[in-house]
Amino acid sequence: MKTYLDHRVLLPWLALSFCFCLAFCSVPQLSAQDKSPEFPKGFTGYLYLQQGLVSNFQQDSPRHYQVGLSARPEFTLVPRRLRLGLQAQVLNAKNTWQYQFGPTASLRLADWKAGVFGTAANVQLTAGHLWGSYGQRLIGGGLQAEFFQAVALSLSAYRDYGQQQWWLQTSIGVNLLLKKRAESTDPFD
Repeated sequence: MKTYLDHRVLLPWLALSFCFCLAFCSVPQLSAQDKSPEFPKGFTGYLYLQQGLVSNFQQDSPRHYQVGLSARPEFTLVPRRLRLGLQAQVLNAKNTWQYQFGPTASLRLADWKAGVFGTAANVQLTAGHLWGSYGQRLIGGGLQAEFFQAVALSLSAYRDYGQQQWWLQTSIGVNLLLKKRAESTDPFD
């Protein structure tokens, strides 16, 4: 009797395993000298406006526009490196209102330095698995640039392995849980 490992089970586990390996294998490389303010301890909570395309890219299949709102609260598990959280989105795709929900992970890849002002932005690799109201089962990820820990721009691709479609998305987000800086007595701070 032959048993085959189903790709619908294998793909989500491979993606999450890859993210965790990247995060925890690179943690020892973070030294005490890495004083980046990016990915601080605590929570972030972004609200995104997103838009994109839903298609299986066959010649005779339609391509559907999708637009919606997405909320993604995340907790910094490994400071300056890894966040885990949840994503919930309400969107209009295929002329129908839908919702999707699932876990997410964000891995900080690089920072954009701003001279004496510290860092202006960071670039992240994001991954997620979403379940939808119309039987969607999406797995994917993308790249996100986070500016001043307040605004984020992202580009992502998700594969719906249940309905054999691709969801390509761009989004802009605002951090609703932005922390206020502590008051300083230094006039030049």
